[in-house]
Amino acid sequence: MNTKIKNLIKFTIGIIILFTLIYKIGILDIFNAIKTANIYYTIPIIIIYPIIMLMGAINIKLLLNKYKNISIKTIWKYQLISYTLGLFSFGNLGEFYIIRLLKKEGISIDQGLTIALLDKIITAATLATISIIGSIFLFKNIIDPIKLVISAIIIFILGIIIISDIGKKLIKLIIKSKKVDLIYSTIHEYLKYGKKEIIINFLISMAKWFITAIGIKILILGFGYNINILIVLVITSISRFISLLPITFNGIGVKEAIAVTLYTPYLIPREVILSVYLIYLIINYATALIGLLIGALNFKKID
Repeated sequence: MNTKIKNLIKFTIGIIILFTLIYKIGILDIFNAIKTANIYYTIPIIIIYPIIMLMGAINIKLLLNKYKNISIKTIWKYQLISYTLGLFSFGNLGEFYIIRLLKKEGISIDQGLTIALLDKIITAATLATISIIGSIFLFKNIIDPIKLVISAIIIFILGIIIISDIGKKLIKLIIKSKKVDLIYSTIHEYLKYGKKEIIINFLISMAKWFITAIGIKILILGFGYNINILIVLVITSISRFISLLPITFNGIGVKEAIAVTLYTPYLIPREVILSVYLIYLIINYATALIGLLIGALNFKKID
């Protein structure tokens, strides 16, 4: 099936989930909740967004240093453009468009693809770690801790299998490309000689999600409710981790549905949580669009 059609289907599913959620909670309740919110609490989110993008650029630079020393400013611009295209595009661009942009700096397509994939793997590992450890402590009355530990072990074993030679053979059955061997050899090389860079990337990713959680907590405060930042961090990580599954386009609908469910035990009205995530979604897209326009001014042409 054509990639554009697949993404369009996923986008449609996400919108259906989102609108179903809005309908079930009540459009009027959501509207009244937003009407009572303090609009000034949205300002920090606009500031937080470029900081998060900068931290992501630092992570990319750490992995790229093996090939070439590229300035943070350049990587930040490329990542901003790539991420924004991923938000708005139904084509083959997506966040991996940074691979083509890095080619301008002498980074081959194969090298760029490996770096991008490795960064995504570390991000997923970070989210899984926060989600599982946090759930054991915060949701022990809702989720059986033993099941969580078993899930963690299964995820760990699957991760080992995926990066092993067995995983490579399985991937090659699905993706018949010589690039698979190159990507695996590079990842194994990083695991062997680039442990420091991977660990730092992991820690920065942790900090990045913590800052994201701060942004969501600030929005919740704007509605007159307070909640422990660690709870927000864990729920943010769980919703983001599950939304990595290719169910909807950019996780739209999935993140909001999971968040509304997980915040229920903490006595924050569903309409408030959904309003928070809708506002965050709108700010994310609006800020990304502005960032893309600013970034475009720095490039005469994006090849």
